[in-house]
Amino acid sequence: MVKKILLLGFLGAVLGLMLYFGVPALVGSFHGSNKGEQVAELSSDEVEYLPVTEEEANKLNSSEPSSEEASSGEESSEETSEDVTSEESSEEVSEEDSEASSGSGVSVVSEEQFTFTASGDNLIHSYIYEQALERGRNGHYAFSYAYQDVADFFKNNDLNWIDQETICTDTLEPSSYPSFSTPGDCARALYKDNFKIFNISNNHTYDKGTTGINDTLDFWNNKMPEDVLATGLYKNKKELNVPVYDYNGIKIAFLSFTYGTNGISTPADSDYRVITIDEERLIRRQIRNARGKADVVMVSAHWGTEDSHEVTEDQKKLARKLTSWGADLIIGTHPHVVQTCEWIEAKNGRKAFCMYSLGNFISGQTTPDNLVGVTFRAYFLVRKYSNGKQRVLIRRIRFYPTVTYYGANHADEKVIWLRDMTEEMESSHGAKSYDSRFSFDYLVDVLKNNIPAKYLVLPRRANRAA
Repeated sequence: MVKKILLLGFLGAVLGLMLYFGVPALVGSFHGSNKGEQVAELSSDEVEYLPVTEEEANKLNSSEPSSEEASSGEESSEETSEDVTSEESSEEVSEEDSEASSGSGVSVVSEEQFTFTASGDNLIHSYIYEQALERGRNGHYAFSYAYQDVADFFKNNDLNWIDQETICTDTLEPSSYPSFSTPGDCARALYKDNFKIFNISNNHTYDKGTTGINDTLDFWNNKMPEDVLATGLYKNKKELNVPVYDYNGIKIAFLSFTYGTNGISTPADSDYRVITIDEERLIRRQIRNARGKADVVMVSAHWGTEDSHEVTEDQKKLARKLTSWGADLIIGTHPHVVQTCEWIEAKNGRKAFCMYSLGNFISGQTTPDNLVGVTFRAYFLVRKYSNGKQRVLIRRIRFYPTVTYYGANHADEKVIWLRDMTEEMESSHGAKSYDSRFSFDYLVDVLKNNIPAKYLVLPRRANRAA
């Protein structure tokens, strides 16, 4: 009898929680982590910038807004080190999914959620790999220092994507601009920080010719763990074999294209190649093929004008086409500076979120605009219905600013969050010897001028200064 009473009490408590929070909120919030941990969606008055412990996550979720709400980002009158967005972020859907739930008797059969981040150009100049060699032992490169200040953020998200701007191998000698080659230990360091998706389609993919292509593929296919996906080199005559990543049962296609390869043609003796953004017929077929195999389709475009914040008309036209063909998310790289982002609605009614350029994640460049980048983060919800249709929701879009920091003569180069750049770091930054414009305020102005305020997460002192 006692056992029955306890069981009824337990079931009553569960039912009460379901009625209070809603069934989808309770179920959906626990999907997506391959480490058995929960990435908290935080309420409007909580820190959203840094990861939280499991205990903190549970406390925050107990008072979290519903899944259809976005945090307002209103600033508290109390002075804290929290970051805020200045406006509310909205939720949008992609695919023909606006009609997914229409019809009598249609019900939700599954709902899966994951957090996704995308970071810009991992541009490894000689300063970075030489310092990694000095920190390493027995000929190995210790790149972890370069990423340690931002690592926890990525470890607490589900899927992390990055543009690996330079080829990575264990065989080729390291080299810097203009023909890059990076030790494989760099990719291993990123993997330890939970990066699993690497874009390798860019203007430096052919820097080392056929040997570079073959060694690159050997590295990613045979030297890295099986849960890594490097996307951007396609086998000749089999380009429609799209790469699909399975994350806890959610199938995500990652396609990658580049404007070119610095004038270097595909080597005649290579079995693999990049796909350039002018191959629109092939790209369209690839995306449509991906739509038939994946729940979510993400497209990377290496495009635009280097060192320019202006989005070209060609970028806008291609973004509209990618959307109409079936992309859910468009990730732009190459300019080495940040560019704007927007929701795109194609003539056929499809929607996709497009970030035209994330800027650099880390580099040895010296211009202030090249030293600030952004990391995109959003929640993806895949909702499937009994009529066979589905809905992809992208919500809580945020851009977190990063800065490449180094001292005099590029000493101790690393990537940090803008919020963590102290006044001392600002005044001692080695970039000041190259460009006197470098300052915290200058970087904030670059961000505000290019990233819509409702998505941009800035340190509170930046908002007060405004």
